[in-house]
Amino acid sequence: MKNYRLCGTILVMICSLIMSASCSRKLPPETLPSATTSSIIEEVFSEITEPEETSISETTLSHGPYSTAVVTDHPVDVHGSLSVSGLGVVDQNLEPVTLRGVAVDLASDDIGFINQETIRTVTEDWGCNVVRVIMKVGDDTYGYLSDPDGYFNSICSTIDMCTEQGVYVIVDLDLPDQCDYTAVQETAVDLFTRISAIYPDNNAIIYEICSNVGAYNSEDPDNSVSWSNNVRPYAEAVIGAIRGNNADNLIITGTPVYQSETALASISLIEDADLLYSFSDLGSIPSSQAIGIPLIYTSMNGIIVTDLQVLEEAGIGWCYCGIGPDGSFDNNLLNFSSDILTDDEKLAGHWPDEFLTADGIALRDMLTGIASPVDEITGDTDVTEETSSSQEATESSAEDTAQG
Repeated sequence: MKNYRLCGTILVMICSLIMSASCSRKLPPETLPSATTSSIIEEVFSEITEPEETSISETTLSHGPYSTAVVTDHPVDVHGSLSVSGLGVVDQNLEPVTLRGVAVDLASDDIGFINQETIRTVTEDWGCNVVRVIMKVGDDTYGYLSDPDGYFNSICSTIDMCTEQGVYVIVDLDLPDQCDYTAVQETAVDLFTRISAIYPDNNAIIYEICSNVGAYNSEDPDNSVSWSNNVRPYAEAVIGAIRGNNADNLIITGTPVYQSETALASISLIEDADLLYSFSDLGSIPSSQAIGIPLIYTSMNGIIVTDLQVLEEAGIGWCYCGIGPDGSFDNNLLNFSSDILTDDEKLAGHWPDEFLTADGIALRDMLTGIASPVDEITGDTDVTEETSSSQEATESSAEDTAQG
């Protein structure tokens, strides 16, 4: 009835306007219809076509609840300054600490993915005690060398957000595979000198001075990466620059990717009390630890049962690569291309389960302590059908790895 009355009102008003227009030639200007008449009609039409409140709620897309804080203690507040003791990491009270976290690509800061809420999500909702920030050295077309000032500002902003959140942050300089270490050494020394000078007393920062180191090829040693000829001289120069401003924070150096399980143990250690060595061959752990090499696994890119068991039993820290927009990582923990969330919601963090991959759900649940690494990934607990499917594939990968 309301709409009928409104329509009647409109018809009367339109008729009046037509009559007024036909007589307007005979009337003085001051008697012509007001200019606001058309706006009144528009307002009436707007009232007619405005959808009912119930229709909005009926068409709104819905998804699962957003994640909320599970871990409220801030890791840096609890543990303080970290150091190396024997084969592992200890806190300010000399209690063992296992670093567990996820990696983000600094390039994703271009769309605003790295922000306070995403940092809060992976620390409070997921339970990470470290966030690894990968910064590719690149060249004049991408990465740090393409825009040193822009990338430097982004890394400092990320450090500030992690510091505010009270989570440890690994600042990683990712070098190109088989790179010329002499060519990048000056850039690395300058970068880490500036960061350590700005944050000399920030105990949340962990410096990863080189990752993606490359491999040694015994058949072509001149065109391969070796520890003694390439990595060690570079590492000593960069470590010296950092120690000029910060004497205590943890530093991570990469090691060449060898095929032999015992090859990592053959490297000559650098004289630095708080230095960790990153690696990618879990088979090298026993021989390396036998001669006292403290290790960290910063490049996990697939959840494999046997890997997690080995790392947890050895107390070796790790970071999963990674989390972010499409293209950031081969094994993204997010279904970022999904239209379940709007672009703004994707950047706002606290993501619902539908926005996570099966590995993302499994990793989050493991980190928060809802399930143990073995139970969650092998499907011994109740999880979604999608997660269970992923777990079956993971078990198969784990069996292949164990048999190999």
